[in-house]
Parts: sequence; structure tokens; C-alpha cells
Amino acid sequence: MNINLTQYGHLILLFIAGWVSSVTYFSNQLAQRKSKYPKALSIIGFVVSFIPPVALVYLLTLYLLKDIPRNSEVGASSNA
Repeated sequence: MNINLTQYGHLILLFIAGWVSSVTYFSNQLAQRKSKYPKALSIIGFVVSFIPPVALVYLLTLYLLKDIPRNSEVGASSNA
């Protein structure tokens, strides 16, 4: 079976598309829990996903941020 350069290019493009979509998805999920501005952080996550080391540092930074309290959590803790 011969694999030519075009097929390698398609595999690389598929990997890049998967990487970009994964980093964007995870940055969106983390941003919704940890920020008041999840759309802005999701866009930043999309942009930095094209530079993999920066994307990993960005996701780690988002992961290490403290969760913001939601309205239901604030009400429940004030009644206790």
C-alpha cells in the first residue's frame, strides 16, 4: 500500500482540526465555570490553540483558577 504526501497532509490537517476543536471546547467549558466572560476566553482559547505549547499553558491556567460562585450557590451559602 502506497501512502503519498497528500494522504499525510490530510492526516496532519485532521489532527490539527481535532486539536483546535478540542482546545476550544475545553477552554469554553472551563471559562463557563471560572469567568464572568466565557465568550472572550473561548475566543482566546481558539486563537492560542494554533500554538500548542501556549494552548496547554492557557488550559492549565484556566484549570487552576478558582470557580466563581453561581447565583444558586451564593443563596445557599448565605442561608447556612
